[in-house]
Amino acid sequence: MESHHRDAVYLYCLGRSGLLPDLEGIGVDGNNPLFLHSFQGLGAVLSTVPLAEFCGAAAEERLQDLTWVGPRACRHEEVVEQAARYSPLLPARFGTIFSSLDGVEALLKTHHDPILKFLDQVTDKEEWSVKGLLDRAKVKEQLFSAQRANEADRLASLSPGMRYFQEQHIRSKVEKELNGWLKGVCQEVSAHLGRHAAVSCERKVLSREVTGMDRDMVLNWASSSRAPGPPTVSAPLLSWRKGMGYLVYCILRNREHHGPRIPPGVGGEPVFLVANRGLCAAVSRTPQVKLVADIPRLVAYRKVVESLHRKPTVSGMIPMRYGCLFEEKDQIIELLEKRRGQYEELLDALEGSVEMGIRILIEEPEMTARPSRAGGTEPRTTTPGRTFLNVRKAHYARQEKGAATAEVISRRCLAAFNGLFIKSKAEDHPKAAGTSTLFSLYFLVPEHSVELFRHRFRDFCRREQAKVLLSGPWPPYNFVVPETENR
Repeated sequence: MESHHRDAVYLYCLGRSGLLPDLEGIGVDGNNPLFLHSFQGLGAVLSTVPLAEFCGAAAEERLQDLTWVGPRACRHEEVVEQAARYSPLLPARFGTIFSSLDGVEALLKTHHDPILKFLDQVTDKEEWSVKGLLDRAKVKEQLFSAQRANEADRLASLSPGMRYFQEQHIRSKVEKELNGWLKGVCQEVSAHLGRHAAVSCERKVLSREVTGMDRDMVLNWASSSRAPGPPTVSAPLLSWRKGMGYLVYCILRNREHHGPRIPPGVGGEPVFLVANRGLCAAVSRTPQVKLVADIPRLVAYRKVVESLHRKPTVSGMIPMRYGCLFEEKDQIIELLEKRRGQYEELLDALEGSVEMGIRILIEEPEMTARPSRAGGTEPRTTTPGRTFLNVRKAHYARQEKGAATAEVISRRCLAAFNGLFIKSKAEDHPKAAGTSTLFSLYFLVPEHSVELFRHRFRDFCRREQAKVLLSGPWPPYNFVVPETENR
């Protein structure tokens, strides 16, 4: 009886007695051996432990001491993993003790059917943990710095007080965007686990103090999948990472790209090169589940492309359309290999060239319907519908005249720059803006001809009545064949 009061029975897990062997080894106390106790088809993996180690005031202090708990908790896990090789299990929490075997049998008798049902459910399955960790402060600061850099000119023009309030507004916006992104990530993971895991459940998100990590836990799920591994869980999660994939900015030749540092990419992410046999792609990781095409991101994207285009070691570049995303780096390498010939040919065609743009605004006097009687007034019988049709008729007549004038000016423009460009491209349809027509011409110009192109442009402006605007040099955005883009 004295021994009975001194020792307790420690429970590691429950399984099927017909599958569990007598396990070898010692228990969590480091002295007493493991043993199996069977009851109506169920088996409990047990060992005896000194009761005083887990009960009483002194035990409460020990359970707060990691140096005491750590080795014993690890041994507990080792025993459970050893038993899991033979039978589906219902693991017990660390520190589950009974005063005697009678207490263990009472548990097995009371919960016999639910335990068997659970063991049926987890047969041939393993538990996997899905945790998401994020250095929230660092990400917020990176996003804030990128947003502030994009608005640097505007902020610099403000007073110190107004600038402070605007920066606080940017911080608030960044916080909201980050929270929205995190919510989307959690929903995406939850949906994948729900579709592909046998069982999944959301667990408590723990603080840094509890985890001991230097990042915030933002996601904590437990899921089970069919043994021997988690392909039905991991494969969808890898697919989900398209929202955390690679954003491609441009294709260029794989050379040593010295010169000014490449500016941060979309979301403040660093830009790096993915190379494959003489070609490379400038890419960055993107934390967006869905890549939003807002002004700050488009500006950051453009800055990367134009910074690389200005590097002296870059003689040819293929800018990619914003939003060219890949899930894995290997897919980018595969693209470079698959379209090698196409990219090489295009890089040869673009080498040493830049894009110059000309926008032309043609202002026409407003055209009105011819008055139907002297004095310029319409007959009283004119209906609102007829008035509408007359207005539309004048609009289309003005549009046709603007398009015809644009065609004439385009021919004069091409003649003015003859010999200075390799290719040219015009907008398919001039844009009508009120009583004016706006259209654009694009020229692929050798870099050594840019200054002469500008000189010819000044001569052209003096001869034309229309308003003309020159832009560039730019990367050759309008001279990239659409088929080369990943859509």
